[in-house]
Amino acid sequence: MNTMKKIYTYRPTRILLGILCGLLLASQPIATYAQAGSIGGRPANPISSNARTQSIFVKTINPGETQNDAVTVINNTDKEKTVLVYATDSIASSGGAFACAQAVDAPVSVGKWISLAKTQVVLAANSTEKIAFTITAPTNAEPGEQNGCIVLQEQKESSFKGGIALNFRTAIRVAIMIPGEIKKELTLLELKVKQARDTVIISPSVKNTGSVSLDTTVKTSIRTLFGTVVESKESTFPVLRDQITEWNFELSRPFWGGFYSASYQASYDNSDSFLNKNANAQNKTIDSTSVIFLAAPHPVALLIELAVIGLIVAGAILLVRRRKKQNEIKTQWTDYKIKANDDIQLIAKNQDIDWKLLAKANGIKAPYTLFESTVIRVPAKKSSTKNRSPRKK
Repeated sequence: MNTMKKIYTYRPTRILLGILCGLLLASQPIATYAQAGSIGGRPANPISSNARTQSIFVKTINPGETQNDAVTVINNTDKEKTVLVYATDSIASSGGAFACAQAVDAPVSVGKWISLAKTQVVLAANSTEKIAFTITAPTNAEPGEQNGCIVLQEQKESSFKGGIALNFRTAIRVAIMIPGEIKKELTLLELKVKQARDTVIISPSVKNTGSVSLDTTVKTSIRTLFGTVVESKESTFPVLRDQITEWNFELSRPFWGGFYSASYQASYDNSDSFLNKNANAQNKTIDSTSVIFLAAPHPVALLIELAVIGLIVAGAILLVRRRKKQNEIKTQWTDYKIKANDDIQLIAKNQDIDWKLLAKANGIKAPYTLFESTVIRVPAKKSSTKNRSPRKK
């Protein structure tokens, strides 16, 4: 442990290196099994009746009781590796997810309860080793779930003289149940909606007000105002006891734009089991209220919508003009009886109107044949003001 502190106590350059290293470590997700070309670990004694114990330690320990177990450390590389093994408390990340404290942070809870047989192991290429440990719950341990971590971290010689460099770490969650009443309760908090260029980011948040962590399936949805689902996404996350957890779901921005509603629902196993899937358990599902938001249409959709609006406006203008003309024909035109030798062009000329308009107004189609005594509508001739006697004063 003292060698790790050297990173933070040397010259300014090393201090900066230590800060960067710490940031990288804090950003790492919890992992267990080692992939090709990496180091990792897993519980050495999983319980066949609980699949969760393949990747995390799940223990029920009475106050004052000690239990034994072991962790399998894996070197899945083609080189010899020196691996540091240590226990830490669990912490909540910025979004409320499960994370592990740093080695330099003195443990005060579960990390303090764990005692490892070894804190450092040298592994040959492509080899494994089991490291035994004990967990002792204090006599005053609070009933309910308590969490910690067993961390595996590769150690390398630093390029700085006398220094030690630490690679990325992996960690295994240690979940301990101190017997007592199991309370499972989840409270839905706010729902935030914000838009990016091509996405809508839905951010639901919940608070675990129970005594154990809950594997919670969260489903977010975007719907039209008529209730039709446009898109939905779901995923399952652990929600630690007493923690407020928030997630960000990226859904596609609705193509056509307009007003939509966003909502989410959270469901979890409501049985008395602790970190073990119960096939007969009834999940409890809680639905959030909806948030209405206005989505801008995609550029292509906007062009299509503008084109459609343009056609509708043009059609409306034509319809108004047509009705106006029809009303004019009805109220301002007069009847005209077809005489022998009349044709459409002659009548139009006499009426001072375009013959095509006259034909269209009367529904006369090619070859525009007119039959004697047929009555059509023509513009009423305006009375002339010429030769009209002046009004007497």
